Amino acid sequence: MMDCAAVDELLPAIAFGNVSPREAREVEAHLASCQGHQHLADLQRVASMLPMSVPPVPPRDELKHHVMARVYGDLEPRPLRRLWWQRTWSLAAAAVLAALALGLGVRDWMVSSQLAAAPMSWQLAPALAGTRTTGALVYLPRQNLATLTLEGLQPLAPDRVYEVWLIKAGKPEPAGVFKPSADGSASSILDRPPSGFDTVAVTEEPGPQGSSTPTSQPLVTGSIGQ
Repeated sequence: MMDCAAVDELLPAIAFGNVSPREAREVEAHLASCQGHQHLADLQRVASMLPMSVPPVPPRDELKHHVMARVYGDLEPRPLRRLWWQRTWSLAAAAVLAALALGLGVRDWMVSSQLAAAPMSWQLAPALAGTRTTGALVYLPRQNLATLTLEGLQPLAPDRVYEVWLIKAGKPEPAGVFKPSADGSASSILDRPPSGFDTVAVTEEPGPQGSSTPTSQPLVTGSIGQ
Protein backbone atom coordinates (compact mmCIF):
# COMPACT_ATOMS: atom_id res chain seq x y z
CA MET A 1 0.00 0.00 0.00
CA MET A 2 1.29 3.48 -0.85
CA ASP A 3 2.55 5.79 1.86
CA CYS A 4 1.68 9.49 2.13
CA ALA A 5 4.80 10.65 0.24
CA ALA A 6 4.02 8.42 -2.75
CA VAL A 7 0.38 9.54 -2.76
CA ASP A 8 1.33 13.24 -2.65
CA GLU A 9 3.63 12.67 -5.61
CA LEU A 10 0.75 11.23 -7.63
CA LEU A 11 -2.01 13.66 -6.60
CA PRO A 12 -1.38 16.17 -9.44
CA ALA A 13 -1.58 13.33 -11.95
CA ILE A 14 -4.77 12.06 -10.30
CA ALA A 15 -6.32 15.52 -10.66
CA PHE A 16 -5.47 15.53 -14.37
CA GLY A 17 -6.63 11.94 -14.93
CA ASN A 18 -3.16 10.89 -16.03
CA VAL A 19 -2.48 7.75 -13.98
CA SER A 20 -2.81 4.04 -14.63
CA PRO A 21 -5.82 2.11 -13.26
CA ARG A 22 -3.52 0.36 -10.76
CA GLU A 23 -2.14 3.65 -9.45
CA ALA A 24 -5.64 5.09 -9.21
CA ARG A 25 -6.83 2.12 -7.16
CA GLU A 26 -3.87 2.33 -4.79
CA VAL A 27 -4.35 6.06 -4.25
CA GLU A 28 -8.08 5.57 -3.64
CA ALA A 29 -7.32 2.86 -1.09
CA HIS A 30 -4.89 5.16 0.73
CA LEU A 31 -7.27 8.14 0.72
CA ALA A 32 -10.05 6.00 2.19
CA SER A 33 -8.09 5.70 5.44
CA CYS A 34 -5.99 8.89 5.44
CA GLN A 35 -7.24 12.45 5.89
CA GLY A 36 -3.89 14.12 5.20
CA HIS A 37 -4.45 14.96 1.53
CA GLN A 38 -7.21 17.56 1.56
CA HIS A 39 -5.45 19.54 -1.18
CA LEU A 40 -6.57 16.99 -3.79
CA ALA A 41 -9.87 18.84 -4.11
CA ASP A 42 -7.97 22.09 -4.84
CA LEU A 43 -5.89 20.34 -7.49
CA GLN A 44 -9.01 18.95 -9.15
CA ARG A 45 -10.64 22.40 -9.26
CA VAL A 46 -7.47 23.86 -10.80
CA ALA A 47 -7.44 21.10 -13.42
CA SER A 48 -11.07 21.73 -14.31
CA MET A 49 -10.39 25.45 -14.90
CA LEU A 50 -7.18 25.20 -16.93
CA PRO A 51 -8.85 24.70 -20.35
CA MET A 52 -10.62 28.05 -19.98
CA SER A 53 -7.32 29.82 -19.30
CA VAL A 54 -5.85 28.97 -22.72
CA PRO A 55 -5.92 31.99 -25.07
CA PRO A 56 -8.45 31.27 -27.85
CA VAL A 57 -7.33 30.96 -31.47
CA PRO A 58 -9.99 32.33 -33.82
CA PRO A 59 -11.17 29.54 -36.15
CA ARG A 60 -12.40 30.06 -39.67
CA ASP A 61 -16.04 31.16 -39.87
CA GLU A 62 -17.16 28.01 -41.68
CA LEU A 63 -15.57 25.84 -38.99
CA LYS A 64 -17.23 27.82 -36.19
CA HIS A 65 -20.65 27.50 -37.81
CA HIS A 66 -20.16 23.79 -38.45
CA VAL A 67 -19.09 23.11 -34.86
CA MET A 68 -21.82 25.22 -33.29
CA ALA A 69 -24.46 23.63 -35.51
CA ARG A 70 -23.35 20.23 -34.23
CA VAL A 71 -23.22 21.38 -30.61
CA TYR A 72 -26.63 23.02 -30.62
CA GLY A 73 -28.27 20.80 -33.24
CA ASP A 74 -30.91 19.37 -30.95
CA LEU A 75 -30.80 22.06 -28.22
CA GLU A 76 -30.27 19.36 -25.61
CA PRO A 77 -27.31 19.08 -23.22
CA ARG A 78 -25.03 16.13 -23.87
CA PRO A 79 -22.33 14.57 -21.68
CA LEU A 80 -18.87 15.82 -22.56
CA ARG A 81 -16.19 13.44 -23.66
CA ARG A 82 -13.02 13.22 -21.67
CA LEU A 83 -11.01 16.34 -22.41
CA TRP A 84 -7.97 15.99 -24.65
CA TRP A 85 -5.56 17.32 -22.05
CA GLN A 86 -6.60 14.57 -19.64
CA ARG A 87 -5.30 11.98 -22.10
CA THR A 88 -2.15 13.64 -23.38
CA TRP A 89 -0.49 15.71 -20.71
CA SER A 90 2.47 14.02 -19.08
CA LEU A 91 2.79 13.53 -15.35
CA ALA A 92 5.57 16.12 -15.19
CA ALA A 93 3.49 18.79 -16.97
CA ALA A 94 0.51 18.13 -14.72
CA ALA A 95 2.63 18.39 -11.59
CA VAL A 96 4.28 21.64 -12.71
CA LEU A 97 0.98 23.32 -13.60
CA ALA A 98 -0.71 22.22 -10.40
CA ALA A 99 2.23 23.31 -8.26
CA LEU A 100 2.33 26.69 -10.01
CA ALA A 101 -1.37 27.24 -9.41
CA LEU A 102 -1.02 26.31 -5.74
CA GLY A 103 1.99 28.58 -5.36
CA LEU A 104 0.00 31.55 -6.68
CA GLY A 105 -2.86 30.88 -4.27
CA VAL A 106 -5.28 28.39 -5.71
CA ARG A 107 -8.43 29.76 -4.13
CA ASP A 108 -7.88 33.36 -5.25
CA TRP A 109 -6.88 32.15 -8.70
CA MET A 110 -9.94 29.94 -9.01
CA VAL A 111 -12.38 32.64 -7.95
CA SER A 112 -11.00 35.23 -10.37
CA SER A 113 -10.81 32.72 -13.22
CA GLN A 114 -14.35 31.48 -12.66
CA LEU A 115 -15.77 34.99 -12.57
CA ALA A 116 -13.92 35.94 -15.76
CA ALA A 117 -14.74 32.80 -17.73
CA ALA A 118 -18.15 31.68 -16.47
CA PRO A 119 -20.65 31.39 -19.36
CA MET A 120 -23.67 33.68 -19.28
CA SER A 121 -27.05 32.70 -20.72
CA TRP A 122 -30.44 34.30 -21.27
CA GLN A 123 -33.76 32.84 -22.41
CA LEU A 124 -35.81 34.15 -25.34
CA ALA A 125 -39.61 33.94 -25.38
CA PRO A 126 -42.26 34.50 -28.09
CA ALA A 127 -43.06 38.17 -28.73
CA LEU A 128 -45.91 37.71 -31.26
CA ALA A 129 -49.27 36.05 -30.74
CA GLY A 130 -49.28 32.55 -32.21
CA THR A 131 -45.49 32.32 -32.24
CA ARG A 132 -44.02 29.23 -30.60
CA THR A 133 -40.36 30.07 -31.14
CA THR A 134 -38.12 29.89 -28.07
CA GLY A 135 -34.38 29.96 -27.60
CA ALA A 136 -31.35 30.92 -25.59
CA LEU A 137 -28.38 33.25 -25.95
CA VAL A 138 -25.10 31.94 -24.54
CA TYR A 139 -22.08 34.21 -24.09
CA LEU A 140 -18.53 33.03 -23.31
CA PRO A 141 -16.69 36.08 -21.92
CA ARG A 142 -13.21 34.51 -22.17
CA GLN A 143 -13.64 33.82 -25.88
CA ASN A 144 -15.84 36.89 -26.45
CA LEU A 145 -18.19 34.60 -28.37
CA ALA A 146 -22.00 34.63 -28.30
CA THR A 147 -24.27 31.98 -29.83
CA LEU A 148 -28.03 32.16 -30.27
CA THR A 149 -29.99 28.91 -30.49
CA LEU A 150 -33.65 28.75 -31.43
CA GLU A 151 -36.36 26.16 -32.03
CA GLY A 152 -39.89 26.34 -33.39
CA LEU A 153 -38.99 28.66 -36.28
CA GLN A 154 -41.21 28.83 -39.34
CA PRO A 155 -39.76 28.13 -42.83
CA LEU A 156 -38.71 31.18 -44.85
CA ALA A 157 -39.15 32.17 -48.47
CA PRO A 158 -35.89 31.93 -50.47
CA ASP A 159 -35.44 35.71 -50.38
CA ARG A 160 -35.98 36.08 -46.63
CA VAL A 161 -33.73 35.59 -43.59
CA TYR A 162 -34.00 35.83 -39.84
CA GLU A 163 -31.92 38.62 -38.30
CA VAL A 164 -30.61 38.99 -34.76
CA TRP A 165 -30.70 42.38 -33.04
CA LEU A 166 -28.92 43.56 -29.91
CA ILE A 167 -30.74 46.50 -28.38
CA LYS A 168 -29.70 49.18 -25.92
CA ALA A 169 -32.10 51.89 -24.74
CA GLY A 170 -34.43 51.09 -27.63
CA LYS A 171 -31.74 51.33 -30.31
CA PRO A 172 -31.22 48.06 -32.25
CA GLU A 173 -27.88 46.99 -33.69
CA PRO A 174 -27.70 44.16 -36.27
CA ALA A 175 -25.85 41.08 -34.99
CA GLY A 176 -26.16 38.49 -37.76
CA VAL A 177 -28.54 36.71 -40.13
CA PHE A 178 -29.41 33.03 -40.47
CA LYS A 179 -31.88 30.54 -41.91
CA PRO A 180 -33.47 27.70 -39.93
CA SER A 181 -33.00 24.01 -40.60
CA ALA A 182 -35.83 21.84 -41.85
CA ASP A 183 -36.93 20.99 -38.30
CA GLY A 184 -37.29 24.67 -37.36
CA SER A 185 -34.13 24.89 -35.25
CA ALA A 186 -31.16 27.18 -35.79
CA SER A 187 -27.88 28.25 -34.24
CA SER A 188 -26.15 31.51 -35.08
CA ILE A 189 -22.85 32.95 -33.89
CA LEU A 190 -23.45 36.65 -33.29
CA ASP A 191 -21.39 39.23 -35.15
CA ARG A 192 -20.82 41.15 -31.93
CA PRO A 193 -20.82 40.35 -28.19
CA PRO A 194 -23.91 41.20 -26.11
CA SER A 195 -21.94 43.21 -23.53
CA GLY A 196 -23.54 46.59 -22.91
CA PHE A 197 -26.89 45.71 -24.47
CA ASP A 198 -30.14 45.11 -22.58
CA THR A 199 -32.26 43.11 -25.07
CA VAL A 200 -31.86 40.54 -27.84
CA ALA A 201 -34.52 40.08 -30.52
CA VAL A 202 -35.08 38.23 -33.79
CA THR A 203 -37.04 39.52 -36.79
CA GLU A 204 -37.73 38.35 -40.34
CA GLU A 205 -35.94 40.49 -42.92
CA PRO A 206 -35.15 40.66 -46.67
CA GLY A 207 -32.29 38.36 -47.66
CA PRO A 208 -29.58 37.61 -48.10
CA GLN A 209 -27.92 40.28 -45.93
CA GLY A 210 -30.82 41.45 -43.79
CA SER A 211 -31.58 45.06 -42.91
CA SER A 212 -29.76 47.89 -41.19
CA THR A 213 -32.84 48.49 -39.01
CA PRO A 214 -35.75 46.12 -38.26
CA THR A 215 -38.57 46.08 -40.82
CA SER A 216 -40.91 43.73 -38.93
CA GLN A 217 -42.03 43.03 -35.39
CA PRO A 218 -39.77 40.73 -33.31
CA LEU A 219 -40.69 37.07 -33.25
CA VAL A 220 -38.83 36.44 -29.98
CA THR A 221 -37.10 38.67 -27.45
CA GLY A 222 -35.09 38.26 -24.28
CA SER A 223 -33.69 40.51 -21.57
CA ILE A 224 -29.90 40.36 -21.34
CA GLY A 225 -29.26 42.81 -18.54
CA GLN A 226 -25.90 42.02 -16.89
